[in-house]
Amino acid sequence: MNEDKQLNPEFSEKLAALEHEQWAHWARHMLEVLGPLLDYGKAMTTGLAKQGAGIDHDGFDAIVAIVDWNRQIDTPYIDLPENEKGSHREWADRVLRLIHLNDDGSLNAK
Repeated sequence: MNEDKQLNPEFSEKLAALEHEQWAHWARHMLEVLGPLLDYGKAMTTGLAKQGAGIDHDGFDAIVAIVDWNRQIDTPYIDLPENEKGSHREWADRVLRLIHLNDDGSLNAK
């Protein structure tokens, strides 16, 4: 593709690294929040829950988080409450620190 030839490979790698960092940040958070719920699921499959092991506070928090994430997924960014836009803005700012526009409006990768 002609468009690919115009990309700055070094900049592309920096942006890819940032996207990976964003994904890793989110995945780490998901595992921390969902870990207790996954532990509860494992307990259910091994029969421990049948012996009286119920869902604990952390597991309940994970369920609440899942409900909230589904709401956020279904909400366009513009309709999110201001307090929920913060992390999106942080990542957008990180991308913008990697790039800037020349006076003529063309992209200049740092």
